[in-house]
Amino acid sequence: MKIISTNSQNNDSGKALEYCLSNLLVHPIEPDILLCYFTEEHDSHLIINTLKKRFPNTKIHGCTSCRGVMTDHGFLECYSIALWALYDSKHGRYGTSIAKLDNNHEITQLTKQLLEKAIKDSGREGELPALVLLHATPGQEEKIITAIDEYFGTPIPLIGGTAADNNVQEKWCIFTQDELLSSIVER
Repeated sequence: MKIISTNSQNNDSGKALEYCLSNLLVHPIEPDILLCYFTEEHDSHLIINTLKKRFPNTKIHGCTSCRGVMTDHGFLECYSIALWALYDSKHGRYGTSIAKLDNNHEITQLTKQLLEKAIKDSGREGELPALVLLHATPGQEEKIITAIDEYFGTPIPLIGGTAADNNVQEKWCIFTQDELLSSIVER
């Protein structure tokens, strides 16, 4: 297992991301899972599209953060982007899932479907996960956590947090390699 983390505070999303990627590309293979955290000032579409192009076989999970990101170098304010890459194909399996909550879904049922999809995506159907990483947009977090606990029927370690922006103006987003969900209405 190998972990590489990198970050940038360049206010140009492309340059910040390229700097971070140059630090990841020292490893000869794609990461098994890549986590990306960034502030609202960065271009989420550019970020996910670039990551998918560079790492087409990697599970990717991203989330906006409020006013900065916490890294192994401390808290980086404004125009921050951080990547955390895990190389663990020998032992670990990783799956992601994402969906927008709409009027056609009940939160418990949608959470169950997303858990089943992520487990299937990991290739470990029928097994309990060792850990669940959850990032949700504001408003339904407690119901989602309750649904996760009920689904597994046994405590599963849960980490993550709510997607955020700098001033609670709904400029947050989350993404996986499959989709980007944003509260910002495209015009």
